[in-house]
Amino acid sequence: MNRISMLAGCILAGLMVAIVGCGGDGKVSVKVKIVKDGKGVDGAAVVFQSGTTTPCSGVTDANGEATIAAPAGEYKVTVSKTEVVAVNDPKASMDMMKKMMTAGKGGPGKGGPAKDLMPEEYTKLDTTKLSIKVPAATQPVIFEIK
Repeated sequence: MNRISMLAGCILAGLMVAIVGCGGDGKVSVKVKIVKDGKGVDGAAVVFQSGTTTPCSGVTDANGEATIAAPAGEYKVTVSKTEVVAVNDPKASMDMMKKMMTAGKGGPGKGGPAKDLMPEEYTKLDTTKLSIKVPAATQPVIFEIK
């Protein structure tokens, strides 16, 4: 009888950790995967946003996966990845600076923002069609970017 009680207690404790998430702050860890052109997207910023909580975010790894801790609820999801210029490549840095200076009117300081490598509809809260319900029924939750 003691073994059954102990086993039931362990199972209950495990379920509580899974439901509440790490840290006891009411957040649940959700694994997401961002896929574009059949491949995981490395270095994409993934943000869960709702009108009632602070946005929760993460950055994808080389496989396109990120783990995001968020309170239970429904969220819109935005995904963005900006163009990065290698710091140690003077030509690439100079080319990017020239692009920024000529992109806007009036020269330096008026150039456009860094280019986002994700389609615009996924980068903005008012146009994204991506959404998630936390906790997720299956993980990772795969978001296909077209």
